[in-house]
Amino acid sequence: MKRIIIRLFYFFKSKSYAKYIAVTIILAAIFVALAFLLQQFFQSNIFEIIIGTAFGFAVSNIAIYLVGSFSRLFEDRLKVNNSTEDMLKIYRDSKYQKIVNFKNRSAVICYNPLLVNVNNDMKIKIKDDPKKNFEVSDFVGENFNTLFNLHASSSIENTETVRLDQIEKVGDKKYIFHLSRSNFYNHLVTNRAVDYEIEHKLSLRTLYEFGPGLKPLEESVFSNHIGINALVFLEDGYVLLPQRKRDSTISKNNVTASIAIALFAPKDNRLVDEDYLFHNSIINGLQKRL
Repeated sequence: MKRIIIRLFYFFKSKSYAKYIAVTIILAAIFVALAFLLQQFFQSNIFEIIIGTAFGFAVSNIAIYLVGSFSRLFEDRLKVNNSTEDMLKIYRDSKYQKIVNFKNRSAVICYNPLLVNVNNDMKIKIKDDPKKNFEVSDFVGENFNTLFNLHASSSIENTETVRLDQIEKVGDKKYIFHLSRSNFYNHLVTNRAVDYEIEHKLSLRTLYEFGPGLKPLEESVFSNHIGINALVFLEDGYVLLPQRKRDSTISKNNVTASIAIALFAPKDNRLVDEDYLFHNSIINGLQKRL
């Protein structure tokens, strides 16, 4: 019995469409029960009126939830093209084609690593400018509402993010990360709406990043906020792989890395340093998400 109660608690706490439909049916049933009890006190056709109202309420709400669920299936595809085949046609340089081997299988992905610190022997310094704020291009500004409305089925909250402006090499395995500020709304209308066709064949990718290679960070017109992605391995050998929410701004309902978050700017407007970027933000992200 306790297990059933716990499962019911998590079911009604969730944001699944099954829960919304179940709640709608329960509310409609309550209306019907009340109508049945009230009909003995009234001589009018109140029973039929309440029954009709409850039925209309249930049908309309279930329809709304189903339409919302259907729209979520296509929202991500409109915003970002995840086809490896399409990306490799655009970015034809062989450096973007990576082979990933797993047991007896292999897969081709389109990927562009800026730095690969395999032996953990790189020295990275941070040069942060919290007063420097990214501004969208004139074209993005003119189409801001259109691009922003693509995320209508997503849960959105604006916040200040940390932008990667440039990676400067200053010596053998020595680099400086040049950082500034942006916000999550800027990210939504650039990086997370890169493939939406504003006009026929006209998208942010076809306008700004049409290939055959990606522009350097310092020439990019995208928000490019830093993301923290990490795998958490537990002592018993398991790996934490959470499932994203149904209203995430991208990759809805998909399994993701243990931590997959934006790097938020420090609340007190202080500088981002190496400890904040490579340690504190990861620990904070782990505590927040898990």
